[in-house]
Amino acid sequence: MSARTLSPNARRAVALAAWLVATLLVVFALRAVGWRETLAAASRARLPWLAVAATCHLGVVALWAWQTWLLLPAPARARFGRVFEVQAITAAAQNTIPAFLGQATGVAVLAERGGAGTAAALSVLAQHSLIEALAKLTTLFVAAQVAPLPPWMRRAAAALGAVLAVLALGLCWAAWAARGDRPAQGDGRDAARDAARDAGAWARARAFLASWAAALDALRSPRRLALAVASGLLMKVAEAGGWTAVERAFGVAPRPGSAVLALAATNLASAIPASPGNLGVYEGAALLAYTALGVPREQALALGVVGHLVYLLPFVGAGWVVLSLGQLRARRG
Repeated sequence: MSARTLSPNARRAVALAAWLVATLLVVFALRAVGWRETLAAASRARLPWLAVAATCHLGVVALWAWQTWLLLPAPARARFGRVFEVQAITAAAQNTIPAFLGQATGVAVLAERGGAGTAAALSVLAQHSLIEALAKLTTLFVAAQVAPLPPWMRRAAAALGAVLAVLALGLCWAAWAARGDRPAQGDGRDAARDAARDAGAWARARAFLASWAAALDALRSPRRLALAVASGLLMKVAEAGGWTAVERAFGVAPRPGSAVLALAATNLASAIPASPGNLGVYEGAALLAYTALGVPREQALALGVVGHLVYLLPFVGAGWVVLSLGQLRARRG
């Protein structure tokens, strides 16, 4: 059943349930991080720099929302404020529950709360993946100028390059093949559902794929594609800024551009989700990066733990705030 067919009371109940689940996930995430150990590490850091780091990561959420807005087909594009709400909820989901469930949640929220429809939401996810792979590969190239990449990072870079090539060819072919089709119109309901409701399963699948390919129209617009790629690169710049601020918070400056190496390591380690929010994996990658630059192990571990905290707080907190404000508005209404 679509959210648009629910009664007002049912919508309020669903919103309340989503807020309660999000609150529980935030609590569990903080416990999983090991908040006592994290606070102990953070107590040795300068708080203003940690605030700068958190602000940089909040900027990543805003840039991510801008990228989503650019990638949405024009007929399904909501106002930016609504897209930011969707992206904040998606960021919270992807950092508190297993990654694939987080991505599925993001697709569902964009399809319903963002009014894009499932086909357009999945097209945005595919294009996000393409741009993210390109941005990560660029980060690796810059990191290689800072210090020699260890063998595991070189192998990961080669694999990422192969994935990027396959993904780019596949998506560009699909976008070009659907160049004469129009993306879904109106309130974002799926064209596949409307056009093939009474047809067989194969016809419905073909109609859905056609709707998905038509929604890839950002790949057919050089200006929008260039802006979307720029937003992806700016996200990496903001993340590197976050790592630079964390280094300043601990008074560590192992080498010019060291923050880019830490960013490249954590990006690669997070590419294959091993735990919700990449807990443990993220810290371990930062530890490897900083010890390779000569930072003492204890200090490198503190950088990784606190660096992950100031990353998670805006990513998880922004979504929780959006859902909480929605509950407040519902109560006042």
